[in-house]
Amino acid sequence: MEEEGPQRTQRTASHRLFLDDVEYQSFVRRLDWSPDGNLLLTPSACFYDLQAESVQSRSNYTYTVYGFLKHGLSQPAFMLPGLKTYATCIKFNPYLYQKTTDAAKVPLLDLPYRMVFAVATTDQVIVFATDQQTPIAVIGNIHYAPINDLAWSGDNTLIACSSDGYCSIMSFKDGNLIGKRLCNETIEDLTLQQHYTELDSVDLRRFEMQVKNLKGT
Repeated sequence: MEEEGPQRTQRTASHRLFLDDVEYQSFVRRLDWSPDGNLLLTPSACFYDLQAESVQSRSNYTYTVYGFLKHGLSQPAFMLPGLKTYATCIKFNPYLYQKTTDAAKVPLLDLPYRMVFAVATTDQVIVFATDQQTPIAVIGNIHYAPINDLAWSGDNTLIACSSDGYCSIMSFKDGNLIGKRLCNETIEDLTLQQHYTELDSVDLRRFEMQVKNLKGT
């Protein structure tokens, strides 16, 4: 009868998901939920390739953004490629859009609609969509310091503010870039449909006129 050799135990490799306060030189870490409420994106993330052959390669990390599903927050569902520096904040466009029909594009998530979101890093603003893995826009060299916050005004204007004391306004007038908005009536979620109806009823021009009148007094 042959003696069995010592049994080897398998260990599951793991690594940290986010940068610590020593490596992360920004005041904020602004994560954001998607407008449909199913997706959470997190900045200041890092990825280690634990399958790399050399120990040095496994110890190096790349900057990324992790996407978590609402019903699976224990581990990321996907990560974003192509970040040269760490992400500081993320902001979803508040609307849903029609999916593109380009079969050559590999989606981040297989959804019946398209969601658009912006990722700010220390030196860039990168705009992504859920129906493709490559960015739809990359804007750089707009600030002298890291970007601290993002905000969408309407469906095609993005505002970024930085520690250098300035704000940048980016307008996406080309409808093919962001996409075509879904009609409120075609959205199955009734709560989301009501939200968009109320959002469309806001008179932004009236607010602009009130601000101008206050400045004039």
